[in-house]
Amino acid sequence: MKTFSKLALAAAVLMTAGTTMMAEDVWYLETDTRQSIPMEDVSFLLAADDDEHFSVVTNDSGTINGVTRATFALRTVSGVEQHLAADGGELSVFPTAASSTLDVSGCRAGSKILVTSLTGQVVMTATAADGNATIDVSRLSAGCYILTVGNSSVKFIKR
Repeated sequence: MKTFSKLALAAAVLMTAGTTMMAEDVWYLETDTRQSIPMEDVSFLLAADDDEHFSVVTNDSGTINGVTRATFALRTVSGVEQHLAADGGELSVFPTAASSTLDVSGCRAGSKILVTSLTGQVVMTATAADGNATIDVSRLSAGCYILTVGNSSVKFIKR
């Protein structure tokens, strides 16, 4: 009976640890001033007198002024953000917590894509045919990895 209790406790701890690593989807407001704010942190939008600009006011009373355009994006939150690629485009990896494939966009056609483990071992390589690529990560072990294109690196989680 004691062995069963220890196994049940170990299983409960492992399940709890697994759920804390799960990523969640969060809506973001993205401005043309290259700022991204989680919608839960946006208090309101304030129109300017010139009818061309507006300000985003956050819950902590911070403001982002001079905004002319805003879009909304649903992101899987895992500590991974988009980065500017070496050619000035925006390198994007989606989803940032994947079990089967990653979609990579915003890199130059023919760019070499490296997937590296946190120990520094290159575990996978690919080439972006037209500035975009789909990477099959299904055979990787669960954990954190770094995807590198040129001088830009993005962390992702393999579930």
